[in-house]
Amino acid sequence: MSGLEGAAPRIGKEAQARSAQTEPVASADDEDNGSITSSTSSKSGSRWRTQDIIFAFGPEKSYFMSTALGHWRYWGPREIADSFSEHEINQPAAIAFAPEGDYLFVFEEHDGSMSVKHFKREKMIPSTEAAAFIEARREYEMMYDFVRESKDTDVRRMVSFSIGPGGSWFARRGKQVAHNGLPADLLMKIKEREVQGAYPHQVALGMYSSYVVVWSDDTWSWDLNGYGSLAQYLKDEESIDTIVLSPFDCTEFFLVQESGRVMWSLNGDHVQLGLIMRDAQGYMQREARREQKTITTHVNGKSVIITPDTHFGESPAVSFGVSRILRQLGFAPNDAARPLPDPGGSLPSLAGWKWSEPHAMSDRHHLIAVGAAAVTSAVVVSLVAHYGQRHVIAASGSSALSTAVATRMAGMPLRRAALAAGLAAVGTGALCSWISE
Repeated sequence: MSGLEGAAPRIGKEAQARSAQTEPVASADDEDNGSITSSTSSKSGSRWRTQDIIFAFGPEKSYFMSTALGHWRYWGPREIADSFSEHEINQPAAIAFAPEGDYLFVFEEHDGSMSVKHFKREKMIPSTEAAAFIEARREYEMMYDFVRESKDTDVRRMVSFSIGPGGSWFARRGKQVAHNGLPADLLMKIKEREVQGAYPHQVALGMYSSYVVVWSDDTWSWDLNGYGSLAQYLKDEESIDTIVLSPFDCTEFFLVQESGRVMWSLNGDHVQLGLIMRDAQGYMQREARREQKTITTHVNGKSVIITPDTHFGESPAVSFGVSRILRQLGFAPNDAARPLPDPGGSLPSLAGWKWSEPHAMSDRHHLIAVGAAAVTSAVVVSLVAHYGQRHVIAASGSSALSTAVATRMAGMPLRRAALAAGLAAVGTGALCSWISE
């Protein structure tokens, strides 16, 4: 993977639309579907692009994210990452990935022109899947032709499109829409809303016929078969800025509300999750300061409050990097034993993460071993302080040996004992050199 910066589904029933004052009520079997009208105003008229935040799920846990104009990041397979280097990207406007690895990308170039690019990933596929693969690409070509047909710069930068499973897709340019393979329930809704003078402004397509649609009159509807706690967030009477469903994993989504609150459910590389969190933090902080307001979101069941005066500390990416090193040294459990943050959370707090089991380093025998090594090292350092610098190497070796022996006697695995011994040697050597000087 490369980075580049600049259980069975539940089948839902139809839910009736409800008034702005009424929160959608789950059906008798508690299915995740509904419609709602916002009680907040939309900011879409003042945007350079349709969404404040662009987020797109790609195959193999890849993603594209842009939380500010002029800033974007992609992480995923090398050949896809390299394709972005071929574009003169000034401002991303919209992007969507197909399950096959293809993508449709609309962006502003450095000269101010709006480009529409359709990348086709070279991929070996079994002969049994060839027909479906060719048919899906033919459908994507139709979407590409629809999006690029308009040469108007303003229409292109405000375009919206999404790609779902099985060759399904939706695209809007201006007030014109085109689509293929949409769930029958969504098609019926589109026809009903056309009579009322509304059209789909943004559509998120997910697995098992799941969808979320934001209408042009600032209302939205959904039918979800999976996607965790998203249905609960959709019941808030706050306008939606960005909504994305993963077409690869029915537990993943990304939601941004007009209030500036960001919520998601993501699985994958811890470092990349840290970078996504960092960007989400920055966006919410900017919104809080720009509007001089407080943004309240939820993490693992706890409220997180961001005010105009909030200051974030260590970069999440750095924290994740440090935690990875600590795991190698044995001071943290392996990834398999470490749960991800609650997928319904937003802005996951590193301090709020819990280890799934007590770690061996908290065991009494290991603590005794480390204490014995520390005492031995202290004695060695004292001798060096008395006899001079010529004994630095001997002191380092003695410290390493004592640490290795103590930790192995306590039952620590050989690799971790060796790492501990190495650290003891380096640390003791440096300290002895400083003392003898």
